[in-house]
Amino acid sequence: MRRLWTKDYILGISINFLVMVNYYMLVVIMTDYALKFYDVSVTTAGLTAVIFIIGATLSRLICGAVMEKVGRTRMLMIFLLLNLFMSGLYFFVRHIVLLLAVRAVHGVSYGAVSTAVGTIAASVIPKSRSGEGIGYYMLSTTLAAAVGPFLGMTFHGNGSFSLLFAVCCALTGAATLAALFITRQPPSQPVAAPKTAAERGWKAFLEPKAFRVSGFAAAFYIGYSALLTYLAIYADEKGMAAAGRFFFVVYALSIFVSRPVTGPLFDKKGEAAVLLPAFLAFAAGMLLLGWCPDSPVLLVSAALLGFGVGVTQSTGLAAAVKEAPPQRLAVVNSTFYIFLDVAVGLGPVLMGFILTATGNSYALLYTGLGLFSLAVTAVYFVFRPRRSP
Repeated sequence: MRRLWTKDYILGISINFLVMVNYYMLVVIMTDYALKFYDVSVTTAGLTAVIFIIGATLSRLICGAVMEKVGRTRMLMIFLLLNLFMSGLYFFVRHIVLLLAVRAVHGVSYGAVSTAVGTIAASVIPKSRSGEGIGYYMLSTTLAAAVGPFLGMTFHGNGSFSLLFAVCCALTGAATLAALFITRQPPSQPVAAPKTAAERGWKAFLEPKAFRVSGFAAAFYIGYSALLTYLAIYADEKGMAAAGRFFFVVYALSIFVSRPVTGPLFDKKGEAAVLLPAFLAFAAGMLLLGWCPDSPVLLVSAALLGFGVGVTQSTGLAAAVKEAPPQRLAVVNSTFYIFLDVAVGLGPVLMGFILTATGNSYALLYTGLGLFSLAVTAVYFVFRPRRSP
């Protein structure tokens, strides 16, 4: 049996963690940074987040198709250097238009790096241990989602934006050095020429075999976007601000505890044995959040939602990867994350319409998302795979 914990696998996890910490450090402070230093409206400041996601999504769409022609490690190194350069430009930008341009290009580099390193890591995981391997790999993102916001808010609270930008450069610099030690993955061998217009067109950028599981994962990530956007406001409204500060700590711990179990379970029993409990846990967590009479219930909902989101992400990607031929691995990765990026990007817009219709009731919003999640789970149950991998 091939080993899981190889040099390239460990380096891939490390690079992903460093780049994701950079991302989370900046995303939690950038809107307020724009408001304070550029004297712009809240809407304009919010564009610093939206334009980053647009850049990342476009990057994933293109780089998944060209990566196998350029080479995975070469693609990784090129965009790590671009990421490092863009991280350094924050020191010198003095106009909001330039800041938006930097955020857009930084998003492009982030999308390409995360797709490239994810593809490299997935390629060295033994097929028989794909669920376990991708589960551990995703823990680096989970850890970054806890460390990055903590560092960002700490530097933000001290007004140390220059130090924050310096740390971002150091993180990306370390990731770039680590990438030098990854075994070079040259361009893939040529495959049969595409026969249809679709294969020459959109199928060059997206993998249809990944649509099913990516679509289900995206449906739950719409609800996840409501957690990111409104949880702090909701906790304050309910008089649970102290418990709200620990929400994502419990959320992350739930993911850490579940990953070592759910990864091997996927490898032995198949995706439905893992995704069905995850979907039900997410729905239960949303319904509890909508009810939420006290702080303990809030934290129980955090544990359920962490399990649901964490398992959906890792198992969804593992299921998509397992169905794809090796030469389409990069396109599968980009397809899966494009679905998630679109869900997270459009989610707050959809939630805004729902809040307007419900008189700004966050309780009704989360309850509605719980019921929506149950409906999606029922659809998945009907269309779930009938055989183990």
